[in-house]
Amino acid sequence: MLSVKTAKAQYDAATMSLPFISVTADSHLVYHKSGQTFKATRYAKIKKFKRTHSKITYYLNKRLKSVKTKKTKVGKVYRYKLSFKLGHVFQSRDSYNGDAGAYNLTIKNGKQHFFFPLDEVAESYIASINGNEYVSDHE
Repeated sequence: MLSVKTAKAQYDAATMSLPFISVTADSHLVYHKSGQTFKATRYAKIKKFKRTHSKITYYLNKRLKSVKTKKTKVGKVYRYKLSFKLGHVFQSRDSYNGDAGAYNLTIKNGKQHFFFPLDEVAESYIASINGNEYVSDHE
């Protein structure tokens, strides 16, 4: 799940209300209008994908509204190219008292940005850098 990054993303509970995209087990890229509505509002079939260390590119069978795509020729057919690149990490705030909250990773799609909550993994890692906590092999 990648939530759309807006001004609300600075708060921990933002993912509950923001639109998001997800990839399903049957190879569909799905856009959801609200964070609490898991019914797909728009979707496209993933025909091909490429992954590098900091970027993933999907080739879709049709244009997906609300997500920036580019029409590209792949072989003898046209596909809609959607690229995500890893961005910077930012820390959100607790929506109740404004204290420091969880860490999130920015995912860029051209000028459009999404974010992914890193949750406990990032907090454990940061604590280990500061010498406060042990990080297990799993984390």
